[in-house]
Amino acid sequence: MIIPGKDYPLLIDSTIKDRPLLAFEKVRYYGEPIAMVIADTEAIAIKASTLICVQYEPLPVVNSPEAIYQKDAPLVHENAEQYLFDVSSGLTGTSGGIRPIPGTNIANIQGIRKGNIDRGFANFDVIVKEVFSFNQSDHTAIETRCADVEIKKTGDVIIHSASQEPFEMKELISKTFNIEEGKVLVNIPLVGGSFGAKTSVQLEPLAYVASKSVGGRRVRL
Repeated sequence: MIIPGKDYPLLIDSTIKDRPLLAFEKVRYYGEPIAMVIADTEAIAIKASTLICVQYEPLPVVNSPEAIYQKDAPLVHENAEQYLFDVSSGLTGTSGGIRPIPGTNIANIQGIRKGNIDRGFANFDVIVKEVFSFNQSDHTAIETRCADVEIKKTGDVIIHSASQEPFEMKELISKTFNIEEGKVLVNIPLVGGSFGAKTSVQLEPLAYVASKSVGGRRVRL
């Protein structure tokens, strides 16, 4: 079974609901998932993935933090205002006071004020002005991300995941798919390394959709 993004045109995430479950209408970054293959074996899944044909239309891109907030920069999210308010539920689509600025690539502005900057600069012996840049990097644990999801006939959703956020996962799955929170049962074993990299909920919503698509069978992603 192959599930394309158009079958689940949902926006998810915890801090700001701006991430499609699977990309639909537009792909916003290199490697963004666009479809999901569900199969009994890995070999069948690999073969099925070769049947997926996608035609991409190249779009203007932004490649640096400096470029992304310029007035003429291509917009990664053209309708950022949709993340401010969820009309269907009457709830804001963000948490923690995050406020995207419509018509820009700015997700939020946070002011930090401490001390007197003018006095500080006046007392410096040396002032250096320079622009520094670093290659992209990320911390990596030996244990990769993995999620198992099974939907029981009772409606209970059983999740096993390598994650740091069982409670956030429980809440997100509940709200996204309109499931009673008490029916979402999350099991987290000893995590094999994370360093903060497994605090976001990523694979579990996909695994839930995969399980639902095959009648609740246990699916590993």
